[in-house]
Amino acid sequence: MHNILEDMTKCYGCSSCKNICPTNAIKMIENPEGFIEPVVNEQKCIDCNACQRSCPALTAEYNNSDTPEVVAFQADKDTLARGSSGGAFPLLASYVLKESGVVFGASFTDDWMVEHIGVKTEEGLKKLAFSKYLQSDIKNTFNEAKDYLVAGRKVLYVGCPCQIAGFKSFLGRSYDNLITIDLICHGVPSPGSFRDYLKENFNTEKIKSISFRSGTRWRTILGIDFTDGSREEYNTKNNLYLRTFLQDCNLRTTCYSCIFAKLPRQGDITIGDLWNAEKMELDMPKGKTSVVLCNNNKGSAFFYKAVTFNKEKCLVQSVRLDNKRLNKNIFRSTLGDNKLSYREQFFSSYSKQGFSRAAYEATSNFKTGLVLYLSSNYGSMATNLSLYEFLRKNGMAPVFCDNLIKPLGKYAPLFAKKYLKCATDYFRDNDYEELNKYLDTFVVGADMTWNLKTPGMKKRPEYVLLGFADDNKTKLAYTPSFGGGGTEMPEEKRIICSYFMKRFDRIAVREPEGKEICEKLFGCEVEVEMDPFFLSDAELYSNIADTANMDNSSDYLLAYILNPSNEKNELINKVATELNLNINIVLDLAGDQDDLKQKLGQLANTVVFPNFAEWLALFKNAKYIVTDSYHGVCLALKFNKQFLGIRNRAKYRFDSLSKQFPLGMHIFDIKNIDIEHFKVDNKIDYTEVSKTLDQIKKKGEQWFEPFITKSKSTTSSFERHNSEAYDISMHYVALLHKSEM
Repeated sequence: MHNILEDMTKCYGCSSCKNICPTNAIKMIENPEGFIEPVVNEQKCIDCNACQRSCPALTAEYNNSDTPEVVAFQADKDTLARGSSGGAFPLLASYVLKESGVVFGASFTDDWMVEHIGVKTEEGLKKLAFSKYLQSDIKNTFNEAKDYLVAGRKVLYVGCPCQIAGFKSFLGRSYDNLITIDLICHGVPSPGSFRDYLKENFNTEKIKSISFRSGTRWRTILGIDFTDGSREEYNTKNNLYLRTFLQDCNLRTTCYSCIFAKLPRQGDITIGDLWNAEKMELDMPKGKTSVVLCNNNKGSAFFYKAVTFNKEKCLVQSVRLDNKRLNKNIFRSTLGDNKLSYREQFFSSYSKQGFSRAAYEATSNFKTGLVLYLSSNYGSMATNLSLYEFLRKNGMAPVFCDNLIKPLGKYAPLFAKKYLKCATDYFRDNDYEELNKYLDTFVVGADMTWNLKTPGMKKRPEYVLLGFADDNKTKLAYTPSFGGGGTEMPEEKRIICSYFMKRFDRIAVREPEGKEICEKLFGCEVEVEMDPFFLSDAELYSNIADTANMDNSSDYLLAYILNPSNEKNELINKVATELNLNINIVLDLAGDQDDLKQKLGQLANTVVFPNFAEWLALFKNAKYIVTDSYHGVCLALKFNKQFLGIRNRAKYRFDSLSKQFPLGMHIFDIKNIDIEHFKVDNKIDYTEVSKTLDQIKKKGEQWFEPFITKSKSTTSSFERHNSEAYDISMHYVALLHKSEM
């Protein structure tokens, strides 16, 4: 016999064949993917075919009820703390021990693999507690459990459905003194990949304990305790191993079309998470709750004996067998063959590059860290979105580093979560070491990023100047603005910031004034480019605008006004009257709305308060626009709108637009026009404007082109690049913060 199965990808790794072989001809060997599978020693094999007769993939039986009794189960607080779900397993297992029985389940080994063991004491039961997100090696426990059964001792055997199916096939008969529990299973990850994850990220000799989902609350976490007394906790946002598991990348092939993830179930009892417990009408406290299926009479009798014995320690309530409310893995595998492509991608890379690179590529695969000044201002959101989308469409795979520089205000964080990939969903706050580990390129974005009065430059210049970035990373700055923030800073800080800036591969600022500051204050040669607003086509904003639910049945003038004044109010009224348009006014999102509305006088009742998509829709559908916002003018140009732009705030930004586009008197100082005699009689020629827009976009694309086609790569081992330049940079960071204390 060569292989037990013609197609070994159908093997569940349950070890039934190994346990039943009369000549010990079968060993469970780890394959290249890190899963164990049987290998037959031809010299010992006697061709008895016992292995095939016991293989659940070949001999699957479904003898239990397809309409089992279902209950919600919640143990007392002390018992809850001993398990990952509602406490069903520790309570049932303790009951078996009280009857002098033996409990078999999954336990960590000394090298942090998982194997099945049998325990006879409460102390031993602690080893079986909590979920373990890797496949357990059954070892010889089928034979050990059988010996106890034959001797008349009570046995509780707990495992994944495939393992219970394998155990039953191995036994070949029923035992009155046996209770089996199958776990509601999402799928079993590769043990080898977990071992490599640990080796690549920790000194495994310093690990004291590992736990998944410990505690009294619903949490999917990995907790690692170390011998020095410290503890690290990871969740799906910041841990690659958990992400590969929950995104179905590193599971056994059979999990994607598991023949045991259905009714009838394999065990006498099935236990797992009742995820929708808080949405159900249960007479139980909110929190961790188990769902328990009594799949046959024996399982039901045992369950209720254990519950009666522990009636002071648990709550039980019948619930309906409903595939919409209960854990879906009771009824079917939630993976499906369509997810095999994720698996194939992961394991193809895993064999060549190791766990971390494979996991990163399969679950996120960002290449570029984007450091932004993102405020609760429509223009700030729009221009940063344009840069993000430009990088994304050109294959630079950006992630917004909001774990370094947080979005400002109430609305920017909501915008970021909706429209950008955010580092806080994948990395921990301020963890620039992980960013360096996985990203090839860092880009400092536009708007007021380098304004010396903003939080970034004021408190964390090493972030907005990429001082944290390794020397082998590509470092770019595309049109950050100093934005009227002055040029004064302590000399020590100026020297350090100058060092950081000179490490950039390329810098372009937004205004000529910024170029002058870089050259005089920091001694850096830089370029001047237009706002990244112009890197994207109008289609980007138009598509978002179309998602807004707004009534566009009446014609209107849109006034997007950041700083209302009597003169601006008069102009808005004048233009709206002349064009016979209704008025919609949008104010500064970050400003005091009541104060701004008061400055509008009688126009206050025309104010609307749109979200980002609605703001874009108001621009797209307006018949005419009046704005004192730089980005308002940019968006009017994108949508080819007739408009009036009132120079405001950093007025040189408006001057840069006047120099680039043939706008004539459409951009002006409000003090320089005669509002009483103002006429809306000349129109912008968008034939010429469109040509200029194309030229600016092309120029921006050319600026990025060398970094799109060829970027510096990280080390293949995914280890930190501890270059001398990086060490100096971090030394400067320490000095910088020490000088500001």
